[in-house]
Amino acid sequence: RLAAKRGFRGYENNSDTGLPPLASWMGRPTGVWTTTAGMVNRRWAHTATLLSGIERVLVAGGGGGGMGQSELYTTPDKTPPVIVPRVSGTIGANGWFTSNVTVSFAVNDPESTPTLTGCDNATVSSDTNGITFTCSATSAGGAESQSVTVKRDATKPVVTYAGNAGSYTVDQTIEITCSASDATSGVASTTCANISGAAYSFNVGTNSYSATATDNAGNINSSTTNFTVNVTQASLSALVKRFVSNVGVANSLCVKIEHGSYDAFRNELSAQSGKKITEANAALLRRLLDALVQP
Repeated sequence: RLAAKRGFRGYENNSDTGLPPLASWMGRPTGVWTTTAGMVNRRWAHTATLLSGIERVLVAGGGGGGMGQSELYTTPDKTPPVIVPRVSGTIGANGWFTSNVTVSFAVNDPESTPTLTGCDNATVSSDTNGITFTCSATSAGGAESQSVTVKRDATKPVVTYAGNAGSYTVDQTIEITCSASDATSGVASTTCANISGAAYSFNVGTNSYSATATDNAGNINSSTTNFTVNVTQASLSALVKRFVSNVGVANSLCVKIEHGSYDAFRNELSAQSGKKITEANAALLRRLLDALVQP
């Protein structure tokens, strides 16, 4: 005898068929009947329900030895597990993360229980150029694997000024270097520039310079350096000897500086401007003298 409903059929064991109790299911994609297992209990006039989502048949009720029991028949698993990687953290630039990163894998196989390898949750808490996590899952339906690579750089680049003496007199030379570095993702851009030149070419007093650097992960950092330029009688006299072409005139001007005869210095400097000293250098010495007299 045959009892069938929604893609399921079952036979009871009796003299009409001479068959053992069987259960079969019809695959919805193929329309082919496949025997799954022998029925545990002989029954007739029962219900057979094809459950949604996966190929499972629930047999219940009816007459016979299985009247008070239900039986569940499951189709063979023919599909591998589905693996979905999940990566969470603060996303920077160029595929980098700039915070701790959590990696997890969601594994789904509704037809059979998979065996998992490397699918545990993981946290990346230190900078790395790239670490790869692979989750592998094997079930009755086959094997599947998924991998994710995490790059983490949560450290700002370093901007460094070197060679700053802190204080200079106007006759000295300033040579300060600026460099930017980043240990993991590397420097993407920087405003770093060396500071160099004769001290008299900078402002008398405090001078301040800053630079910024951005790494390839998007981290930004900056640094500042300061130095002062001072005018003294000795440093001003050193510039007079450097700028004035005539030794006698240079000595005369230096004596006036040494004795504080600043008005006489100005007068002689004006008289020699364009002669024993260029007009530009004469104007510079007057500016520096003003800074010396009125600091």
